[in-house]
Formats: sequence, C-alpha cells, structure tokens
Amino acid sequence: MLQTKLSFVMLGISCLLMVGFVATRSSQERNLKVLPKDISDEKLDSLMLTYNKGLGVTCDFCHTREIKNGDTTLNFASDNNPVKRSPAHDAADNRYQ
Repeated sequence: MLQTKLSFVMLGISCLLMVGFVATRSSQERNLKVLPKDISDEKLDSLMLTYNKGLGVTCDFCHTREIKNGDTTLNFASDNNPVKRSPAHDAADNRYQ
C-alpha cells in the first residue's frame, strides 16, 4: 500500500515537472531573421543540428554564452557573437528579404 502511494506521488511530481518544463520551453525568445517566424521547435532544432554537423561546430560557435546564477547557458536570441553577424550571415539575411 505504501509503495502504491509513493508511486502515485512520484508520478504526480513528474507530471508537474514536465508541465513546467514545457511551459518554459515554449516561451523562449526567438530572434529569427531568415527563417519563418512560425517554424516549429522540432524543425528549428533539426535545422540547427544539421548546421552543427555540416559545419563541424557546436551551438556556442554562433550563439552567445552567458552565465546566469552560476550556470553557463546559451542566449540563442542574441546577436552579440561576431561570428553570428559575419558577412556571410548578412548576405543570407539580404538574400531572403
């Protein structure tokens, strides 16, 4: 009986954590200039992974690292990384406008 109650409590906590994660994930700021503004998270992630593999780099090559509350994170919306604002990137911006 105790094991059943514990299982339900753990299930409830897991559900709450997942709902909180999903709600936080969808509210992330985006700074899309070339890609469609309504691109799905799945398509955007797939495209970024393709760039990673094709260029042989990781996400922090283009995206800015930030330290918040002692944790290092990436600011995907920032244009502060000079690599992200390279002439090649500007040419791609102009080509699709």
